[in-house]
Amino acid sequence: MRHALLLAVFLAGCTDFETLDRGVCGNGLIEAGEDCDSGDSSCVRCAVTCDEAADCPTGAYACGTDGLCHAPGGTLAPPTSAGPFQVNDYRITDIGGDGTGDVVGSSRTSIVVKPGDPSGLLGKGTSIVTPFQTGRPAFGDLDGDGSLDLTMTTADGLVSYTSPLGELTPLPVQSRLGETNANLELSALYRVSNFALGAILTSADDRVLVAVFDLGNSTNDEVVLPCGLNFKASTFGEYAYHVNRLSADGDSATEVLFAITAQTVSGGVRTCVMSITKTQTTKAAITDITPIAAQSANTGRPVLIDFDFDADKCPGLMTMNSAGALRYFDGSRAGLNCTLATTSTVFVPSNATPGATLVGRFPLSPTIPLVVNDALVMSDGIYAQSVVGPFKVYASPRKIARAEYGDINGDGIVDGVVASEGEDDIDVLFRTVDPGYQLVRLDTASRITSLTIGDYDGNGIEDIAYTELLEEYQRLEVSFSTTDRPLEPVAVGAFPNNISIVRLQIPDSLDPQGLAADLAVLTLKTGSRPTTVTLLHGSSQRTLLPYFDPTPPPTGPVLQKPHQFRGVVVGEFVGGDALADIAGVGVPLPGHPDNNASTPIKAWVMRGTPVGPDGTVTQGKPLSGVADCMRTTTPDGLCVDDAFYLPWRAKDHDVVLMFDRTGAVGMVDPTSVNAALPVGPPPNGTVSVPNAGFRNAFTADLDGDGQEDVVAVFGKPESSNWSLRACLNTGGGFNCFSHD
Repeated sequence: MRHALLLAVFLAGCTDFETLDRGVCGNGLIEAGEDCDSGDSSCVRCAVTCDEAADCPTGAYACGTDGLCHAPGGTLAPPTSAGPFQVNDYRITDIGGDGTGDVVGSSRTSIVVKPGDPSGLLGKGTSIVTPFQTGRPAFGDLDGDGSLDLTMTTADGLVSYTSPLGELTPLPVQSRLGETNANLELSALYRVSNFALGAILTSADDRVLVAVFDLGNSTNDEVVLPCGLNFKASTFGEYAYHVNRLSADGDSATEVLFAITAQTVSGGVRTCVMSITKTQTTKAAITDITPIAAQSANTGRPVLIDFDFDADKCPGLMTMNSAGALRYFDGSRAGLNCTLATTSTVFVPSNATPGATLVGRFPLSPTIPLVVNDALVMSDGIYAQSVVGPFKVYASPRKIARAEYGDINGDGIVDGVVASEGEDDIDVLFRTVDPGYQLVRLDTASRITSLTIGDYDGNGIEDIAYTELLEEYQRLEVSFSTTDRPLEPVAVGAFPNNISIVRLQIPDSLDPQGLAADLAVLTLKTGSRPTTVTLLHGSSQRTLLPYFDPTPPPTGPVLQKPHQFRGVVVGEFVGGDALADIAGVGVPLPGHPDNNASTPIKAWVMRGTPVGPDGTVTQGKPLSGVADCMRTTTPDGLCVDDAFYLPWRAKDHDVVLMFDRTGAVGMVDPTSVNAALPVGPPPNGTVSVPNAGFRNAFTADLDGDGQEDVVAVFGKPESSNWSLRACLNTGGGFNCFSHD
């Protein structure tokens, strides 16, 4: 009886626990696929939240872009289709800077980027048309942002694409220009002709100089003090001068008028007007044509404008005095040069806004009967002059600071393009038949810092190149024009904040007739960054590419260089820093007058710098043990045609493993000081599979000893007998294993 009572009491004290659902988040149990299951604020949907890797449970986890900790599961998810991807080679890297991997692929004529997504699916992607590539591309981090960049070989040199903007754009290639004196620095560029480039220089003693550089013969360079005056460089800016180029692009003789109103070293403000004339074979003649009456009492920018009714095509000088009155000095022809009248007339613009300043001019082309040839651009609008007096043809809703012009829609009528100081967006002003302008606004991301008009795709319609100021740099974009209106802008480069841009015309293999306009971008000296110029070549593919080619120029009249790049590799060849260098392999062009049967294949190394690869011209270093198999049926070495070059760490710098199309492998040190660089077999290991066909190769630390090992794949598409070579780095060579 006593035992029965105790049992009844015991059973009365028991409780039935609630049944737990298994395999669901929120049951308080950490189960498969869960990292936590609690009410803690760091546990969200059974995943641990994080801001950095240290917030995660162990070192096996990584902090993902979704703010959650992730660890590898050891298996791959089922494959998903990413759509067509017509490329020859590809890499995975973070182009957009969002923490997800993107796929970058290349074919011989294009680059394809498919953006990644946290879901694991790839986006539709974009395709960038490139010049035909003469060899395989090379991948490597050129700008130190942790993302892989791409360098390719073309008939005109090397082109690199990097992603400082979150998308692939051509890497500006810095090359020095006009090193006339160690005490002079380039400050701005202006257009002279297809064979000459104008520049404004500043001296160490704070003076401004004007220069004309001959692009074909440096002995014809000319540098002068403008009008013999000592303008103060530290107070000289882009609104202190105006240039009027009178000659057409194809003219063998060029005339440019250049006007300055600025402070001098002595403190006074002076005006200077120069006539600059140049032929293709002579040094520029720079003549002071400033009227005495125009030398002083002026303020703001002077404007050189054809604002009279004569037919001499010589512009006059429009200035503004300290009281805001406009004075016009008529231009006329005197022999070979334009000159200016000694006295002025007063121009009173109709309906002008008080305080409006001079900005520039728009040619009224085609001309209008009984109206002068140019319209005057002021900060409040556009003014014309007829036989009955001045009239305002366009009132700007914004204060104009920059003005350029061109036929933007291909109708044969010159239109205007303006931008405001400190504001975003560009105003495209399509001119109507009689003097008037129709506004179409082009949206931009930030404030405009420059406008440069030119036909950059060679379709006969002028396009709009502009720079906009972002947080740490200026982005150069081009809005290509159609017969309707400009297209959405395309980013073509990123530059430091202090730049100057001018249009050029330099023929290349994609544009041998020079139909597409090119750009020269000047980067001013800042700290240790040197003053440099990048040349961007326009093309019918609507690309502006900065080729860099350190091979020597031709010695004769032939424009093409004697060597052409067929291969490229990115690695740390020079040593001494963490910046990636570029090594290129160039073959002698057959039939070139500078080459003969003994002209060797050469290697060039371009050292990486904080402003891009060093494109300084060098003689290169001869390579032996290689052959141009496109030119011979009996090669005496590895074929450079379609060869693959792989950087491999050897002691304090990289050497290059060269895999030719047959499957043969050689090794070369492109930084060797030897006169000849023999390409020999890699030591202590059979990396190659002769006559099997090469597919691809990579470096990785396979055995965890801290040294780079090599994995190479060989096989022909039509064969089922493919071979894998894994070669361990022994410190002095390879120990290779076959995995067939």
